[in-house]
Amino acid sequence: GALAARRRASGDARFDGPRAVDATRVGAIAAHLGADASGQPRDPATLVAVDAQGTVRGAATFTVHTLEPPFVPMRRALLGRFAIDPACAAGPVVTPLLALASRMALAQTAPAPHMELTDLSAPGTELYDAALAAGAAPWSRVVLRRA
Repeated sequence: GALAARRRASGDARFDGPRAVDATRVGAIAAHLGADASGQPRDPATLVAVDAQGTVRGAATFTVHTLEPPFVPMRRALLGRFAIDPACAAGPVVTPLLALASRMALAQTAPAPHMELTDLSAPGTELYDAALAAGAAPWSRVVLRRA
């Protein structure tokens, strides 16, 4: 009893009495779990590529979402935040990441027929060229200009 009183006085919540259940929070948790019943990842997933020994050589973040107006309403997959081991070539790492992401995009309950690659390095770099070699097509340019 004395130990519990001392810990309670120091702010240790383990010895607090039961708390009231927040119905809003329980509802949000239930909605989240109910939406994931399909087995499809709701939140971004990290995809990894490994070598023959099982060593991780690259990773990228994958997600699917629905575009809303003013865009054309459709499902779109995103693959970005590429991290490639500098000790290996980008091509053998990017190709399986794109292949897995493509399969996952099409396997959704509502398939995503288009995928956008984000966070690629600049044109002419190894990562950018590996994405093009794997079948990506550049569709826009970001132009920076000095002020």
